[in-house]
Amino acid sequence: MKRVMVCVDLTNESLDLLKQDIKKKSWSDVDEVHLIHGFWLQSYVDSFHYTSYPPENLYGDIEQSVIEVFKPLENKLLKSNNKIKVISKCIIASSPKESLVSYAIDKKINSMLIGTRGKHGIAGLFSSSFSEYMVRHAPCELRIIRGD
Repeated sequence: MKRVMVCVDLTNESLDLLKQDIKKKSWSDVDEVHLIHGFWLQSYVDSFHYTSYPPENLYGDIEQSVIEVFKPLENKLLKSNNKIKVISKCIIASSPKESLVSYAIDKKINSMLIGTRGKHGIAGLFSSSFSEYMVRHAPCELRIIRGD
């Protein structure tokens, strides 16, 4: 069984890039596609208490919103091959990168597809690149697509 994981950052640029790539790729050999977004759980400690954002009571709403954003990608995949099983998921974690690698291992993902914006200069200096992390840690074949 061939499983592909598509990591989506939910920006319009990334979604458009992935929609274009989905049209180009042949999905005939793929059985499952996992559309995954990693949502960063931020934790704060002050002198009186520990808090995190988002609060746990919002997890369901966040996941539902992400799944709604995935609908156009899901429809494009199903149009390209109606035998594909599409699984949409939002992983909320303090380290989304590590959680996505663990997810890929647990689900026995054969191939990952990620889009990159290719940050350069100051923006690239102060942000850790998701694609760079995946190049080093992905447990499977990795395909990185880049916009113009």
